[in-house]
Amino acid sequence: MKEDCLIWVAKRLEDLRENKGVSAREMSRRINRDETYIRQIETGKLVPSISVLFEICSYLGITVKDFFSDEVENPELLNELFEILRTLNKHELESITSIVEIIAEKKASK
Repeated sequence: MKEDCLIWVAKRLEDLRENKGVSAREMSRRINRDETYIRQIETGKLVPSISVLFEICSYLGITVKDFFSDEVENPELLNELFEILRTLNKHELESITSIVEIIAEKKASK
């Protein structure tokens, strides 16, 4: 069970990092760690502490909840969208909602 969890965390980190378009080396540097740090996590040789996991998520632009929820393919983009949506007024939000509903209906009918 523990091994499965470590494999899942390693794969999730790799997927999120690749979605961001950054190398493991660059990400390690950006979170002020040894340049092999992220690669060690992704290969299962290292388990990040909770505080480092928060740093990783902050760098990726996601929450820890997003990290552990693989139901959302692009959590960083969703978080960016939510930040933009928070600045809109009611009428603008209603317009955006209508557009999203149309897109979702078309997707569901395929």
